[in-house]
Amino acid sequence: MYARLGNKAAADFLYTYLTRLFADSPVARMANLRLAEGGIYDAPINYEAMSQVFARAASGNLQKVYTDLAAASRTAPESVTARIKEAMWLYWSKRYTEAMGKAADFIDSYPENVNVAQARDIIWLAFQKELANSMAEKNYGRILILWNGFPLVRERYGAIDPRMRYALAQGMLERGEEKPALDMMAEFLKSPMDPQYGEAAFTEFFNRYLKAGDWAKILDLGKIVSTWPLKPQLRSQLDYAMALSAQNLNLTGPALVMWRNLADRQDIPVYQRAYATYFLARDAEQRKDIRNSYTLNRKVIELFTQLQDERSDKADPQRIKDAMLSLMDICEVANRVPEALEWLARYNAFVPQNSPEYPGLRFREARLYRKLGDATRAQALLEDIVRNYADSPFAKAATAELHTFEVSRDLQNYLPGGAGSQAAPAGKPAGNP
Repeated sequence: MYARLGNKAAADFLYTYLTRLFADSPVARMANLRLAEGGIYDAPINYEAMSQVFARAASGNLQKVYTDLAAASRTAPESVTARIKEAMWLYWSKRYTEAMGKAADFIDSYPENVNVAQARDIIWLAFQKELANSMAEKNYGRILILWNGFPLVRERYGAIDPRMRYALAQGMLERGEEKPALDMMAEFLKSPMDPQYGEAAFTEFFNRYLKAGDWAKILDLGKIVSTWPLKPQLRSQLDYAMALSAQNLNLTGPALVMWRNLADRQDIPVYQRAYATYFLARDAEQRKDIRNSYTLNRKVIELFTQLQDERSDKADPQRIKDAMLSLMDICEVANRVPEALEWLARYNAFVPQNSPEYPGLRFREARLYRKLGDATRAQALLEDIVRNYADSPFAKAATAELHTFEVSRDLQNYLPGGAGSQAAPAGKPAGNP
């Protein structure tokens, strides 16, 4: 009565007296509640009014008062109301997930209570706050837990908007639920591009397909986003991946068109231009386009050597070897033997003496020197193969080649005018006079 009449001092005196005289009794618990809240706040209540109570009693022990009162009875009106008050206090204290749990428990326990609507509001308001915080922290797993754990949230939220779709999909991915996550995120792979989540969804699919080497899906993805305003760097990565996908799927025609578009672009990484040039060089060789094959293979060596010099993780010595081997072939066929030998000399750096490729390379070098007319150097190389690589299939070929040297010398010695012949005077037989 004192409290309702506005005589707070008298009311608080009596409340304090009751808590001391009748400790642990229902009356004492109610007196504690009145003291903590600084007034009478019985059902029905609302958050607007209770938030003012919380602000005044911020330094007190309100939560303990509510907890003790709730634990004292499941049916007493003041104990029931204490439960929804605790949910409101948790929300006011920014403990949003706890507030949602308490409010949900209240609804489950007292579905007909006059404060159920307030409990529903607390769940919704707390979810909105938690959603904003979790999105800022990229804590998508928490969003998924709340979404799945509170049917009232799903009911009130209604149709899933892009923000929620993306958050739920990311939460599923974090939990390893890939198929439902990707099914949900696939909605973003439609034109026009969603300005907020389209690029992120594209990247999710793109990276997965690249990692799995799923070339067909990369090509399909490229077609889907062909009109999207992707960031230039992302578009360049896609262009390269599509060319590589077509190459790996043996779609030669489309792949070559893409490689040509990439080879001369200066806005893409060096390694991408290097591979584009490499595949164009291989195509030129297959078409017997010697001029372009020569030019492109030189460019391949230049670009991949640059990657080596830069210590790039994309450096690929095998591509340099392939290009040098091609240049050796081109120059030899064109009878540009000195240049062929120059490329062979550079190729030596990639072939150590213990390599299975070494005797074959020496055999080729001998052939080139023989074409150049340096029989001495050629013979020395062949003898080295026979002597040091007897188990190699090239040893037999070198032996045969050396035999031709001997035959050639014999012919020179015994043919008229040869070094080993003695010309007889005209009209006389050779021999003793």
